[in-house]
This record gives sequence, structure tokens and C-alpha cells, in this order.
Amino acid sequence: MGYTPADLEQAQRHVSHGERLVQHQQSIVDDGGVDDAERRAAEGWLVFFKTGLAKHVAERDKIASELATRFP
Repeated sequence: MGYTPADLEQAQRHVSHGERLVQHQQSIVDDGGVDDAERRAAEGWLVFFKTGLAKHVAERDKIASELATRFP
């Protein structure tokens, strides 16, 4: 697939959004002001967001790599 610089910009926006989600969820987990059930739920969401972020990072890096080979 032929990626464009616009694709890379969009991928970076997804990474940035994912980073914000992870940071926010991590702050909820770290806060300690929730009961055990809420903490487990928050930790589950944190894992979910980290997994999504990893996928976004991989896609961004793939796009960047392809663009680097096409436009050295």
C-alpha cells in the first residue's frame, strides 16, 4: 500500500491520543482512591489502552518506514 505523509500524520495523532488515554488511566490506577473492584476494572482498561497504543505505534512506525524508503 502506498502511504502518504498525511497517513503518517494521522497515525501520529492516533499515537498521541492513545498516550493520553494511557496516562489518564494510569493516573486512575495510581490514585488509590478506589475500591478493589474499581481498581481491577481500571487496571483492565489500562491493559486495553496499552494494547491499543502498541498497535498504533506499530502502524505509525510501519508507515514511517515505508515513507523513509520512498522518500529518503
